[in-house]
Amino acid sequence: MKQKEDFYREIDIFSKGANGFSPFIVDIMRGIEREFGGIEKEYVDYISEKFGVKVEEVLDTAKMLGMKLNTKQETLEIRVCLGMHCKANGGEFVLDEFKRLLKIDIDETTTDGKFSLTVQRCFAKCTVGPNVKVGEKFYNRVDVEDVKKIIEENK
Repeated sequence: MKQKEDFYREIDIFSKGANGFSPFIVDIMRGIEREFGGIEKEYVDYISEKFGVKVEEVLDTAKMLGMKLNTKQETLEIRVCLGMHCKANGGEFVLDEFKRLLKIDIDETTTDGKFSLTVQRCFAKCTVGPNVKVGEKFYNRVDVEDVKKIIEENK
């Protein structure tokens, strides 16, 4: 039975001089999946770094080949208030901008799993609305121009 360290050594060996995607990536990932029942996020990150490819490429390859990923990434919930006051002060426009930039609709999650988008009816902070909550972080007096900054800040 192989240990985690054995796979790190294999990645180190097969990535020497590599600069880009290699068939060894698939072989290593298949071995990890077979041994541990799935591929952990730490392996994906290490493969990405050592072979000089984007994390998304490694993930897309694994998904395309039907490999099981154990990438327990926590999804940040973005909640946009559409209570009466927030809605009257532009909350719907803020929501529309989140939908546009994240390319998702209400109650959906981005393809990378980083964000989900929901509507809140009221945060009881009406005097400082429109309000948005990302994870445990509150944003007040949010307007359309703030949305991109909020997303970048929470990536």
